[in-house]
Amino acid sequence: MGVICAYSASTGEELTVRSSKYSTPPVEIGDPVEVIYRSDNPKRSMLAFEVKSRVGFDVARSSVMGALWAGAVAGLFLTF
Repeated sequence: MGVICAYSASTGEELTVRSSKYSTPPVEIGDPVEVIYRSDNPKRSMLAFEVKSRVGFDVARSSVMGALWAGAVAGLFLTF
């Protein structure tokens, strides 16, 4: 189950952001939630409580891609 939060950007525009899916909702209806967004593009947003998990995901993905790249380069050198 995901959470949908509405927020007002600095431009006055009303926008929404959806969280990841959770087996138990991380917040209740009416709870205040911090939304982080880019001031130059307020539609690019994320919920503050998801920042840590997103950063962890990005680090893990980068590590896996780096390992695959290193393996591909090593494979190229070992075939010559």
